[in-house]
Amino acid sequence: MAARYSAVMVSPRARLVDLSAPLSNATSDFEPNPHRITYVDHAQAAGQARDLLNLPAAAVDAVLARGHVWSVENVTLSTHSGTHVDAPYHYGPRMADGSAPLTIDQVPLEWCWGRGVRLDFRHLPAGAGITAADVQGALAVAGHTLEAGDVVLTLTGASAHFQSAGYEQRHAGYTREGLAWLVDRGVRLIGIDAWGIDRPFGPLIQDAVAGRAEFWEAHFYGLERPYLQIEKLCNLEALPGTGFTVMAFPVKVEGASAGWARVVAFVEDGEEGPAAAPRG
Repeated sequence: MAARYSAVMVSPRARLVDLSAPLSNATSDFEPNPHRITYVDHAQAAGQARDLLNLPAAAVDAVLARGHVWSVENVTLSTHSGTHVDAPYHYGPRMADGSAPLTIDQVPLEWCWGRGVRLDFRHLPAGAGITAADVQGALAVAGHTLEAGDVVLTLTGASAHFQSAGYEQRHAGYTREGLAWLVDRGVRLIGIDAWGIDRPFGPLIQDAVAGRAEFWEAHFYGLERPYLQIEKLCNLEALPGTGFTVMAFPVKVEGASAGWARVVAFVEDGEEGPAAAPRG
């Protein structure tokens, strides 16, 4: 099934853009983090209702007069399946200063939304590293002056391949230097339309073995200066370079390294828009 995305007008001057990828059994067989959805339809649930409600035989016809009740879906998945937000705890068991990294239920809500900027790196080939110079160039193209608290969304074009095996190898990813340039300027939330924010594992492994870079270097920088990642975004092509607000509130899973999120952009097409997100 092809992914479906939406952009909904909420006023003549603003629209909501859905940036989240759907979970589907069509992709579960080749996902690096496998998932499986079991669908229980309304008629099947009638049998479940008999057991759940412990109905005597005389009451079954009256209670289940329609012949069906609710529908239910049972989902087996990782907290890193689908569009999700990574917490610093995902990157390692201890911060560089020895403190405990934040789990997803501990991250401040103010980190999860803010003024957005989309950086377009579709010109970079799969496996390329996004450097600080690349980031600065993309900011200039977007016409955006970066501020602390901004949300950076990274467009690589990889989401076009989410329905195909091997999509996790199809993106450019951040180098330590490129990622650090953003985080050191107060960015707390960085998203990407790919499986991970680092380069694919193949180039990372080659560079780590050759001593050119640390494996998973962009993730690990979050143990020095904490930040959040949004992975597996979609529909970033529908956004302008700047002039929108991003909301990415993760599900509150106790003690977890990540949480699923319905990520949405509020695009201000005119002079009026939502209140500015807090800085910091």
